[in-house]
Amino acid sequence: MNRFFVSLVEATFVHPGHGLEKWVVAKQVKSQNNWVTHDGFGRYQHQGGACDFYFEYDRGTEWHDQLVRKLRGYVLMAIKWTEEGPDHFPNVLVLVPDEKREKAFDRAMKAAVESLQIAEQIAEKVAVSLPMFITSEELLSQSGMLGKVWRSFAPPPANRPLAPLFMAVRQSLTELPAHKAGPFDLERCLGKRWSDAGARSKLRRRIPPTFPAGDLDA
Repeated sequence: MNRFFVSLVEATFVHPGHGLEKWVVAKQVKSQNNWVTHDGFGRYQHQGGACDFYFEYDRGTEWHDQLVRKLRGYVLMAIKWTEEGPDHFPNVLVLVPDEKREKAFDRAMKAAVESLQIAEQIAEKVAVSLPMFITSEELLSQSGMLGKVWRSFAPPPANRPLAPLFMAVRQSLTELPAHKAGPFDLERCLGKRWSDAGARSKLRRRIPPTFPAGDLDA
């Protein structure tokens, strides 16, 4: 998990105007009926705005029922969040080992929504408003942190077939929902203060980045 965020910091060295403003370790967040524990929270600043996200790192060890419970918690949190009317719900980014595990999350999301038995109009609203995205370590290794690797796996609208949503076009992190933040000091973002080569090399020795930066124009 740490290597994902370190790889993000490395990407900001390559792309001017980018910065990882915030990195918070695992924390519990209250949903409607329970707590959701994420593996990290981040805020990635770029020219298009601030991309806030909860991060889930999946090692492929959790069973189907465990994934269903986790995703159900996010859906319940999104429902409550929508009722309270905030301007922005953070993205949920899920990193899994490979394509096979991505499909396991698709099945778990479908089961999570069905188990809630929520009203159709609420399900439709959540489907539109919940920004959940998934990718694999295989894709990140090939295309990099800012490559077009993220695809939506939010709950499908009730009046739409499942497959087209789960086969959505892959997007870059900079194309995911972002909110307009006030001016931010790029030099205060993580890694920017490590201006000398020695400081950066120490970081790489301690937590070496796993994934390349990636090309935004690819």
